[in-house]
Amino acid sequence: MSEFSNIPSLKLLRSVQLFTRLTVLQLSQLADSLVEVSFADGQVIVDKDDDVSSLYIIQRGHVRLTVAADRLNSDSWDLLSTHGKQVQQSQESGNYVVEIDEGGHFGEWALIGETITFTASSVGDVICSTIAKEKFDLIVGSLPKPSQADSKLKSSLIPKENQHCADDDLPFRRVQLSDLEWKECIYAADCSEIGLVQIRGSDKMKSFKRFYIKRVNDLRKEKQVFQEKDMMKTLSKSACVPEVLCTCADQSYLGILLNCCLCCSLASILNAPLSESSARFYAASVVVALEELHRRSILYRGVSADILMLDRSGYLQVII
Repeated sequence: MSEFSNIPSLKLLRSVQLFTRLTVLQLSQLADSLVEVSFADGQVIVDKDDDVSSLYIIQRGHVRLTVAADRLNSDSWDLLSTHGKQVQQSQESGNYVVEIDEGGHFGEWALIGETITFTASSVGDVICSTIAKEKFDLIVGSLPKPSQADSKLKSSLIPKENQHCADDDLPFRRVQLSDLEWKECIYAADCSEIGLVQIRGSDKMKSFKRFYIKRVNDLRKEKQVFQEKDMMKTLSKSACVPEVLCTCADQSYLGILLNCCLCCSLASILNAPLSESSARFYAASVVVALEELHRRSILYRGVSADILMLDRSGYLQVII
């Protein structure tokens, strides 16, 4: 038999983003180690109090993941946004519900030591292929968490003389909403607002976009919000697009912390006539900002820039 004869299982494993860095040999060994498990309709696959240590790939059926609103954090938000098209909030309990179809997967974060609290239950009869972290480590070894790998790569690209600036922002990269003190609202939209916040115990100010969870659900904009968060995180830092320092959430808000300090919206200074030089500057800045956004957002056709802000240095910032 060929060493790589387990083609169906290989295809299943290749669908997992975490495994894109693995070799064909490693994937083949993982495929041979998959264990098939079956669940009856309504059976609990993972309880919220379980210590999840396995990847689950759905071969047949559907699985419902439930994330309690009071346990929602930035990692849970990332999980939900991965399946943004199926995210909904239960009107009865307020919990977030994700429907994962046949061919989908969940639990891969456990293989790199991440913890996300959720409940998974079968919808109809379900068959999953699973692999435990212990077996995964024997075949592949320890993989770095994506955030750590990305941080290492990013720091290698920052000039030495500028690295102290990045270090100054470290306290902002893993904050919770409870760590932030809302200071001033700059702009408000139908289900969100942008304002200035201060991290408790620090004198630094940052811009923060927060979404009202209830209003997002009432307007059925869950998909748009999750896409917006993903899009902003993938945009590279530039003079026109603010860097996302972190995301955070609680029962009332979903938030995006930005590495800038905005002072007003562009619309707020267009009420009075501008000089020709100012008009040229703003027009050119808008073109450059939208060109940057368009070039990098081709995969997010449903999301568009709805506001242009000015930071305290006078640069235009695109806030989508």
